[in-house]
Amino acid sequence: MFKNIFWVLLCGLAGTAVAFEQPQVYQLKAKDHVLILGDSTSAEGYSLAGHIRMVDEAQYEQIPDRGVVVRANATPGTRMTDLPKGMDSFLSKSIGQSHAPTVAIINFGLNDSKDGEKNVMNYIASARQAVSQLRTQNLTVILCTPTLWGGLEQTRAYAQAIRDLAAELKTPVIDLYAAHADHFVKNIRNGQQMPGTMLTRDGVHFTLFGEIFQARIYLQAFGLKPVMQKSHLRYGGRMESGGFRFDALGQNMYGGGKVKVEPEIVTNAPTPSNPGWSETWPMEQQIFAPGTKVTLTATPNAGNTFLRWERFEPNMVFPETSPKLTVTIEENMWISAVFKPIEAKKP
Repeated sequence: MFKNIFWVLLCGLAGTAVAFEQPQVYQLKAKDHVLILGDSTSAEGYSLAGHIRMVDEAQYEQIPDRGVVVRANATPGTRMTDLPKGMDSFLSKSIGQSHAPTVAIINFGLNDSKDGEKNVMNYIASARQAVSQLRTQNLTVILCTPTLWGGLEQTRAYAQAIRDLAAELKTPVIDLYAAHADHFVKNIRNGQQMPGTMLTRDGVHFTLFGEIFQARIYLQAFGLKPVMQKSHLRYGGRMESGGFRFDALGQNMYGGGKVKVEPEIVTNAPTPSNPGWSETWPMEQQIFAPGTKVTLTATPNAGNTFLRWERFEPNMVFPETSPKLTVTIEENMWISAVFKPIEAKKP
């Protein structure tokens, strides 16, 4: 399936310029409160070690004297057409802020694009209305083109429509579509994505590598260095097989048990604005200084037993058989404890 998708990507990009570099579109000012409005990709990005948290961490490292905060108010399944009618809710539910938002970044389109190109006009009409509403409240507005959805055709028209609207309204634009398309083209060999370069686990939601990639685009848009001084660890438990959602390994990463990491690190960012998201995203995430030694402890749910430790990107199985695993964080890592049902004893 993935091979066919990537051939679509290649064919779709024929004649399209690549080597895209996101230009700076906004200079962060003192006491700016940047609020990213989006769907499930932004909701995950506001989890610890998600791309929005990485952006907030990086800007704090690079310009701590400006007192900038980067936050998100994002809800899975949300469309651009939901934004104008729910604007007050989108702005009022932002938490962890010392002052009102000054910059609003609009990042919708993946859910809108499910209806195909026939929905582009409604999408853009809603975007135009949202920009007007936000400007009325004296916010600087930045538009984002949607990222890819499995193949280029799904969101191509929506991305171009956002570029056209940004030019019309003289609104800065962060071209996520162009950056992602460029990355795909550069990392396809013989119709398949090169190992370790997958941006999403399901065509939409980001892998840890994808979160880092996304964070760098935002940092470039702010004129900051696209680097993070700290390493990011994403960890959790999954069953060996079965389940309702699958990761890029083709296996269920939900349920089975829990993983605790020590030491626990607290970042400067607050709790995600929609705590209920943790119910469907049980992977925990932490940010560490390079060289930090951490211990992960796996605890299976009732009826399950610990099986092994795995790392994703690059894919590997740790040789340790104990439910305790100690690693030194020298780079970004995604580690899973794998559980399986306890076999019933034979009579």
